[in-house]
This record gives sequence, structure tokens and C-alpha cells, in this order.
Amino acid sequence: MKEFQSVFKNELKEYLKISQGTVNGDTLRNTRRVLLSFDSSLAEENTNMLSEAAVNRWIRGIRQTNAAKTVSDKVSYLRKFLRYLQYKGYHVFMPDCPKTSDSYVPYIFSNEEIQTLLTCADSWAERHTDPKTCQTDMEFCMLLRMLLGCGFRLGEPLAAKVKEINFQSGTILIRHAKNHKQRVVPMDVTLTQMLERYCIAMGIKTEPESYLFPSSKNEGAAVSKGTFDLRFRNLLMETGLYVSGKAHSRGQCLHCFRHYFAIYSFAQAEKNGRPVDDSVPFLSVYLGHHDMDETEKYLKFSSDMFPEYIELFENFGSGVFTEVAYEK
Repeated sequence: MKEFQSVFKNELKEYLKISQGTVNGDTLRNTRRVLLSFDSSLAEENTNMLSEAAVNRWIRGIRQTNAAKTVSDKVSYLRKFLRYLQYKGYHVFMPDCPKTSDSYVPYIFSNEEIQTLLTCADSWAERHTDPKTCQTDMEFCMLLRMLLGCGFRLGEPLAAKVKEINFQSGTILIRHAKNHKQRVVPMDVTLTQMLERYCIAMGIKTEPESYLFPSSKNEGAAVSKGTFDLRFRNLLMETGLYVSGKAHSRGQCLHCFRHYFAIYSFAQAEKNGRPVDDSVPFLSVYLGHHDMDETEKYLKFSSDMFPEYIELFENFGSGVFTEVAYEK
């Protein structure tokens, strides 16, 4: 594992040790990566003063390879460490945290594109003869329908085990959600029946400790995110639906299905006569969001995708959220 090099290495190690008990694992790993990057830029400085020039030089470097939001996040991690150094008596330059606006607009698949993707994915199992490949084919098809039907984050169903599914009530317990949250997610009866048939076909329905998507290569483990990400990219290429993404953007990925679920759920509620002011709080809870500001990010799309929805979304957003950026 790479170690710190600069004269601040002992302070860096101590800071991470203190942080370990106050932040979650992902934040701690991100903090360490950022501080390693900053430390590398200081390795030749050999000074106990962090000058404005040294800090700004590092910031200019990360601007060259990162999106504006990522730069802002990394500077935020650095500022927390610099405040720690100030507390320890060091003279340091404190940079401003770059202000960014969330201009990200996800790719939202149309109903026709979704059907094309599902049909092509379903055909793979008929083409492949290798048992392990066929197993992954089956898992991939089930995963797509769960993402579409419940708006899961990709890691949520991958971490789920058979014991967390209640086929009678049609629910699945997500134990390992973002920020260490848990929630019970109701499923449509059709999806529940499909999931039950899948578990029987996979031979895991009577194996409560089995992962819902067991790896065909590593016994006792779940399929990795990377495996399904690669399959989805291949699926996009084969169907001719692949669209190259912009620099520093997520582009087409399985997380787009979460956006698809949110937008269509919101629009469907409106079509059924349910007040949108009532439906969004329920959607926020269903998706496992901390607050409705998180949900707002999932109610953004390019106006040329769904012109029939744009007025509805704009009217609602302007009354609830302080700033909603729509792509014109």
C-alpha cells in the first residue's frame, strides 16, 4: 500500500486514524486517496508551511483530469485536513471550496429502448453453452428487471441474500444501502413471481445465506459490479443503442435505470391523478434518499426526451427545490 512521503506524513497518518471513528468506510478511503495525491505533490517541497502556491498547484492539477463537482469534493477533503493542521499549530493556506452547479442530466432510456435491451439480453442465454456463462446470463436478465422495477442502486441487490426476500408479502430487505441505511422495498406482484421462479431455477430458494446473484467463479461471493457493468456495455453495443458520453460524465450505465424508475414513477402518479406534492415524498423514501434534495437529482432530464413531461417537472421543481437545472 502506498505510504505518505512528505514531512507531513505523521500528521496525515494521525488524521486518518482520528477520522476512522467519525466517518464511514467509503469516506475514509476517499479521504486517503485525496490526501495521498496531495502528499505526492508536496514530496519535494520539504517545508512545514503549506503555501498558497503549493495548494493551488495541486488544485490546478486535479482540475485537468476531474469534473468540477469532483474537484470541489476533493478540495473539501483537503480543507478538513488543513483545518486539522491549523489546530496543531501549523501555518497553512486555506483554499476556497469551488462552487459548482449540478448540471448533470442522465441518459433516460425510452420504453422502446428498454424493451430492445431486455429482448437482446434474454436471447443471450439461448446462444451460450458454457454453464457459468449461462448462469451469468440468467442473473443479468433478472438484475435488469429488478433495477427497472424497483429503482435500486446497483450494489443493493448484489449485496442482498435470499433470506432477505419475503415472497409472500412481495418485499425485499435492503440491509446494505448508502450511508449504512436499511429499508424494506415492496415489489410488484409480477416481479415477485419472476424473482421466485428465478431463485428456483438457480437452486437458491432454499439457501437463505446464498447471495441473490451468486458468482459463478468465486464460491460464496456475489457477482461483482464490474461484471454486470461490462455486460451492460456489451448489450448497448450489440443493440446499437450505445451513445458515447461526455468527458467526466457517467454516461449510459446501469444507474440510468434508477433515473428511469424515478421519472416514470413520478409521471405515472400524475397520470393517475395523484397530487405530485404527495407522490415525491413517498418516492424519496422508496429510493432510500436522505431528503428530497437527493430525489431532485433524479427528476432531471433533457427536455427533448419527454416534452410531454417537462412542464409538469418544471412546475413542481420551481415550487419545491431552490434550484433545478434543466437542459434546454
